[in-house]
Amino acid sequence: MAAIVKRSGTGHAVTKATTLDETIQNAGIIFKGEFKEAKVKANARLLKFKVLDPIRGLSGEEIIIKEWAQVASPFTTEEVEAGKPYVFFFYSPSSKGFTSLIGEEQGYVDVSDEDKPVFAKRMLKYERRSYSGAAGLLSRIKTLGRKPAKASEIKSYTELRGVLSK
Repeated sequence: MAAIVKRSGTGHAVTKATTLDETIQNAGIIFKGEFKEAKVKANARLLKFKVLDPIRGLSGEEIIIKEWAQVASPFTTEEVEAGKPYVFFFYSPSSKGFTSLIGEEQGYVDVSDEDKPVFAKRMLKYERRSYSGAAGLLSRIKTLGRKPAKASEIKSYTELRGVLSK
């Protein structure tokens, strides 16, 4: 599992802001679903989801994802509300079966209003900076002519689903 982490000036680990394109590229599991519950078993937090639309890396109507119980999680702080639809972006599971959301709150998109997906503010702020200047040039070279979708340009779940299926 590749971590998108950098060190702050204080020495603390800080999760790096990512663009939607980077989030999609790094995700091994993508699905639209509803979070049901979290249970802790030994050092694992078991996250149960109802799968509404499997997009990448899974199948079935229900899934249990295993994450380390020692790390902070938006599933235990109630940032992700149970029973509400989101699109989730998880890394591919490690050899021990553990995974985590990409970029903390950047790894889920609130789609409870199908006509107005709510992306992480940090992702939207970073995208404004990353598509201009040298970073924009590098991004264009990496994508070989493919114009990456900006989260701020996506106006519905249908548009987001289209971007995810490419």
